[in-house]
Amino acid sequence: FDLAGSNEFENAEIAGIVAFIEDFVKEVIKLHFENDPTRKADLVKNFKESVVPKYLGKLNQLAKDNGGYLWKAKRTWADLYVATVLAMLSGRDKEFSDALEKHFPDLLKLHNTVESLPNFAKWIKERP
Repeated sequence: FDLAGSNEFENAEIAGIVAFIEDFVKEVIKLHFENDPTRKADLVKNFKESVVPKYLGKLNQLAKDNGGYLWKAKRTWADLYVATVLAMLSGRDKEFSDALEKHFPDLLKLHNTVESLPNFAKWIKERP
């Protein structure tokens, strides 16, 4: 599928980007499963003010610096992964979707590029 690097070093660089995305996902999960209303309010505030700008800001900059992709102007599995995470969050939270569009345009462009890939678009259309 040509979604990886050409050697172990390049694959490690891509895996580092994916690990960064996974750190963001961990923050999402922590927020999602918090049951204490006071603690959840604090987590939501921190998520909006710190977590989203830190993670999506860095990913947006990578997309901007790499010709619309996260690594060396080449589509990789990291792009597919981040697009899937963004689709999940955007579909559940209008405020997140609006923030993505307003503050992270290069990341949104990457998301749209991935979702327009023929096989990816077909999967989205046909998934249960």
